[in-house]
Amino acid sequence: MTASRPEPPLSPADWLQCEALRRLEEREGRPSLDDPATRRATRTDGTLVERIAVRARLHVEGKRLAASVGRALAGVGWTLALLTLLGGLLGALAARAQLDNGVVQLSWALLTLLGLPTLLLALWLVVWAWPKRAARGLPGRALWAAIAGLARRFDSSGHGRAIGAALADYGRAGGARIASAATHLFWAGYLAGAIALLAAAFVGLRFDFAWGSTLLGTETLAPVVDGLGRIAALWPGITAPDDAAIRALLIDRSPPADRGAWAGVLLAVLALGGLLPRLLLAAGFLVAHRRQRLALDLSRPGYVALAGVLRPDDGGSTGRVGPKPPARLSQRTLPRASPGNGPRVAVGLELNTDHAAQSELVPDAEWLGAADDRRARRTLLEAIGTRRPRPEAVVVLCSMARTPDRGAGAWLAELDAISPVAIRLVEAREARERGDDLDARAADWARLADDYGLDAPERDD
Repeated sequence: MTASRPEPPLSPADWLQCEALRRLEEREGRPSLDDPATRRATRTDGTLVERIAVRARLHVEGKRLAASVGRALAGVGWTLALLTLLGGLLGALAARAQLDNGVVQLSWALLTLLGLPTLLLALWLVVWAWPKRAARGLPGRALWAAIAGLARRFDSSGHGRAIGAALADYGRAGGARIASAATHLFWAGYLAGAIALLAAAFVGLRFDFAWGSTLLGTETLAPVVDGLGRIAALWPGITAPDDAAIRALLIDRSPPADRGAWAGVLLAVLALGGLLPRLLLAAGFLVAHRRQRLALDLSRPGYVALAGVLRPDDGGSTGRVGPKPPARLSQRTLPRASPGNGPRVAVGLELNTDHAAQSELVPDAEWLGAADDRRARRTLLEAIGTRRPRPEAVVVLCSMARTPDRGAGAWLAELDAISPVAIRLVEAREARERGDDLDARAADWARLADDYGLDAPERDD
């Protein structure tokens, strides 16, 4: 098989448009192969994926879907803003609960406003660093569920369902970055809301500060409070409290002269230890999302059908070519594949039945398309080879009206090295009407299967 150029990934907008159009066409039966958009795409330069993207942009339904994709992506932005505002509201409510009785308990305020977000950030980092995992966070997961649900609700037509399903797939396959950004924006909003309400309260009201602890003594807590003061001093304009101010805070409450210092320490620690890391992470994931590119799964039936006409031509039909059939099974160069864990798939090999009706010949397997020439055969090999999970078997429909040749045998053997091949002989009526000897023709196919180390064919008379 000749080498081909690697298929380029697509931007999220192009990927969603292609996926939504594929789902819409598969729901209606199969993609149109003789429409103006497809014919125009075949005349453009580029790889198969690039031609699929061009076809989606030019297709009548694709243009309608493009508007829906634009609204969905805009909805992602609005949902990020709403999550940030929701976090800000919750943070402000949590900060408001710290201001009762005119005394701010710094220990409890830091535990509530900073400890919880920091603990969840640590858990997120563990999940993110775990092999083959991508942390999203609950707010990020809620984002994709909301966007996909809204796309289906506000457009109950096939377009809305196709967009919603494509968005759900995008959330699972490529949405980790934007989902992580949503999670960090939520917590950034939480901390920003808490800081904003505390700052407003400290400007307009007078508060004393204390460090309450029942189990830990002054000697144990003094280094902790001193360390927090040194962290806060990294913020411009903030000075770390001295030992006398720390002892006064731990014994009872801060004197009036230290109120401003402790207010600054609390705000600076929340900003440096909580808000700043979340803002940096959110910005990083938003930039990564903008640069993200996704690959199409070309083993999908819709893309397999399109590949037959859109793939750049590299030659015509294979004809009666291929290696000489081996005299014994031991001479086979490619070993047989073991059954995979995925569902059975089906393909057709140079059938006489109309393309639209070929899938009806094999109701017990997922139809991928017909291998009518060299290009289609290569496309199907690539599609089945990249399919995950690997199929349990590949049902190959072969016409009893055709004589098997070495080219067909070599291709079946190559396919059998990817997933076990089950040959099923069909179109017996056409062969009978033509006066062919069905038993002799079945024997020809059985001999070919034996020559290439394949299972004996099944007859569907």
